[in-house]
Amino acid sequence: MYFGIKVYRLTFINWETVFGIGLIGGIFISYFLFKKYKTLFKYSGLNLILFFIMQVTVSWSFIFASLFLLSNFQFADSNKTSVNFKIEETDFLPIGGRKHRVKRENQPTFEIEFKKRKKELVFHSQYFDQRESYKSIDATIQNGFFGYDVITNKELIK
Repeated sequence: MYFGIKVYRLTFINWETVFGIGLIGGIFISYFLFKKYKTLFKYSGLNLILFFIMQVTVSWSFIFASLFLLSNFQFADSNKTSVNFKIEETDFLPIGGRKHRVKRENQPTFEIEFKKRKKELVFHSQYFDQRESYKSIDATIQNGFFGYDVITNKELIK
């Protein structure tokens, strides 16, 4: 799950596309597993369908979506392009709270625009205090295996 989220943050793709690919893959696998599921678990009616959707379809959907994103990232074209992005907006991801025992710090996010598509890039917490002073981001972009651009390197510029 961790790597799927990390790679999604570095890929210029709509969440609807990733969700759709995952859902189609999850439903496809679910179709083949439904008879086996009925024999393994003694549920019937609505409980059978509800538990089946929760356990099988959701799990396989995430697996398919992660495999799609990881293969797009891993098998990207070797041609690299350097791009400078103007930072549109800054924000942060709040991390931590009373329930967390490990002290973590907020991570700054910077919104950019690439090919008329907005993307929020997340950086390490060491950049949080000075997040308002950064004006642009230098990034290296590659064309992914499935045609979705991926960021392979990013650096904040003041």
